Amino acid sequence: MTRSRSEARTVNLAFTGASGAQYGLRLLQCLVAAGCRVNVMVSKAAQLVIATETDLKLPGTSAAMQK
Repeated sequence: MTRSRSEARTVNLAFTGASGAQYGLRLLQCLVAAGCRVNVMVSKAAQLVIATETDLKLPGTSAAMQK
């Protein structure tokens, strides 16, 4: 069964600051590739963990992240 874009599932994905950011980032890639709409929430602690565990530097505001 293939869903159209308008029928895509919505998933809320939260990064809390726990170790293992690469798993959450990979999940995000897979969800997007599967056509899911993903709402991502990133705590300040998670921004630090993601920057430490990966080379990804996230912007400080949600508006900048949406770009």
